[in-house]
Amino acid sequence: MTDKELSKLRRVELLEILYELRKQLDAAKKENEDLRAELEKERSGAAKRTEQMVRKLYEERFGPFEDGEAVEDESSEEAASEDKADE
Repeated sequence: MTDKELSKLRRVELLEILYELRKQLDAAKKENEDLRAELEKERSGAAKRTEQMVRKLYEERFGPFEDGEAVEDESSEEAASEDKADE
């Protein structure tokens, strides 16, 4: 709709347009909120699945995992051995 056509509309027609636009905006905001909640739920689930996979791989390689257990890789063990040898 052009500015000229818009300026010729009566007040009631303008209010109806505003009302419809507001309904569309509210619906879009609601959809956005719902999609954000769904996305957060999926992200949370993915994080849990990733944690489970990492734990399983760890246990396959190093044995049972105990919470709070420090995980050191082989390179840090070698570095600690070298430091002791240097002393």
